[in-house]
Order: sequence, then structure tokens, then C-alpha cells
Amino acid sequence: MRVPRLMPLVGGRAGRLFQRRARRSDAPIGLVMLHHEIAPTQGDPGRELVPAMGAAVFRAQLERLKRDYEVVPLSEVVPRAQQRSAGELIPVAITFDDDLANHATVAAPILEEFGFTATFFLCGNSLAGPAPFWWQDLQVLLNRGPDAWPKLRQRLAEEWSWASLEGQISDFTNTIEASGLEQHNAISALLRELVGSEILDEGLSAQSVKDLVGAGFEVGFHTRHHYSLRMLDAEELEREMHEGVPELEEVTGQRPTTIAYPHAHADLRIAEAAQRAGFGLSVVTPPRNEELP
Repeated sequence: MRVPRLMPLVGGRAGRLFQRRARRSDAPIGLVMLHHEIAPTQGDPGRELVPAMGAAVFRAQLERLKRDYEVVPLSEVVPRAQQRSAGELIPVAITFDDDLANHATVAAPILEEFGFTATFFLCGNSLAGPAPFWWQDLQVLLNRGPDAWPKLRQRLAEEWSWASLEGQISDFTNTIEASGLEQHNAISALLRELVGSEILDEGLSAQSVKDLVGAGFEVGFHTRHHYSLRMLDAEELEREMHEGVPELEEVTGQRPTTIAYPHAHADLRIAEAAQRAGFGLSVVTPPRNEELP
């Protein structure tokens, strides 16, 4: 089953309006909330590619959920949405993407304070040691000063002419996401080489994942390499649906049965591949022009 996810939207006027209207409806409405990093302090969208949500903001969000929604495990959000009647609380499942150290040190303890469960969608690439994602390496380079970005473009343009074109950093990251597998891997390797030994995030070790499971949190799959799955051919896609699963199963004690697609990109071909691989529930972020059920 395919379930849409929302970026956190439970505060402010828009969130309150949605909550009131949805609760009055007898439609089968449920929410799956997408988070990435929760950090001690709020991230800076002016200089960070993936700014973290501050712990204070996250707590305020959970306070709102506790007051106006029903937080349920991801596996229960669909049946609970189907069973609810008009006037009853809207079920919400809380989820996190990527293998980030702060999942265990910041997010999980706050969730436990509220008695809330959550699902962490992991790649499992840092179980044996730090294995930064390419955008984390890119962030390290950008942190090195105002000259870092033009120097990086110049270096990349030696291999890929599109890097010399004028554009925003988001144009660059979107290009990497959509690149074919060979080019994507080559760019990732070059970024890692340029970064050297510096690590932005240690990731989630095997022990940290075990601690999450021991605390009652669910672990889902986010694919090992975090490729945009739409760029993969049939053989590559099939491989991505399986590679890394045994390692996560060994650490957690059970095979993950839920999957969140990297970059929220999916189509029916990808959904079918996930189903063949044994994932009974998949979650995506709907396009802006797609109405939520």
C-alpha cells in the first residue's frame, strides 16, 4: 500500500485550519509526517542544504500532536484512518529519514518523553562506521568559505560541462539526484575525495540502531545508496530493493517491511519492485499538485 507523507505541518494557521476541517470529515484521513534531522539548535536554511529542526520546535510540534491528533505506529495509520468517524482524532505516524546520529541522541529521547512511537527509515550504510551521504560531503565543502562554491564548480566542470553553467546550488543537487548511476557515483566519489577525512555526521552505528529498536521504535528501509530510484534501470532497481536489507535485519532482529523512497521519488514501476521485494507498505511525499486523500 502506498501512503503519502507530509513535511511537518501541524502548527500555524494553515495547520489549525486543516486539522479542524479534516476532523469534521468522515473521510478516511490519516497523516504520515516526514522528518530528517532533529538537532539541539535550529538549522540555518540560508547556508545548510538540509537544515535541522531544532529540539524546541520539535517539542512544540509534539505538544500539538498530543493535543489535537492521535499518534499511532506507521503500521496502524491506514486501518485507523479507515475506521475513524467524523469528530474523532486524525491518526498520525511520525517518521524519520536517513542514518543520522541525532536520531538516537536527540529525536528518540524527546519522543520517549511524550510516549510517542516513530519509524526510522534507514539505509544501514553506517552500521560498521561513518559513511557520509554525498550531500553531507557537499555541505562540508560549502562550509569552507565563500570561495568554496565557485572552486567546486570549476573542479566539477573539468569532468562535467554542465557544472560551469550559472545556477543555484539546488540546481546542482537536483542534477546529481537525476544523474545516471555511473555519473552519480563518480560525483559522489569526487566529493568524498575533496572532503578528505572530515565527517559532518557519524551516522547511526549498529549499537545505536539496536538501542532504537530496544526503545520500541520501528526501523524501515530507505535503500542502501539513497539513489533517486527513477534513474535506475530494471536490474539496478531490483538490486537497490535488496542490498543492505540483510545487514539491517541482522542488527534489528527482523526484516524491514516498510520502505520510504529516497528523495520521495517513486512511480508505479518502483512500487511494483518494492512489492516484489516484500515491502508491504511504502511512503512517498505527494507532488504539490496532488490532492491528499
